[in-house]
Amino acid sequence: MAAAERPRLIIASASPARLRTLLAAGLDPEVIVSGVDEGPIWEPTVGALVATLARLKAEAVSNRLGRVRRPTLIIGCDSLLELDGAGHGKPVDAAEARD
Repeated sequence: MAAAERPRLIIASASPARLRTLLAAGLDPEVIVSGVDEGPIWEPTVGALVATLARLKAEAVSNRLGRVRRPTLIIGCDSLLELDGAGHGKPVDAAEARD
């Protein structure tokens, strides 16, 4: 498939680990950070929160791109660790991770 025919692949994430995963799978996505403010977003479960954040990130990038001529796939991602029903984001340092 010629490059012009291939769908454009975008990851709506600043995560170097997510980018490395896609690159290791043989993909070469563009990185466009969504800029979504995660602070005010709430959902009743950790799973629902992660799904909502991923959707909002993909939608934010889509809205920024506007109308596109080429087929485009935007991957929105988010992750939280769930422990005893509570969600935990990335620790800031090793001490927080141990806690």
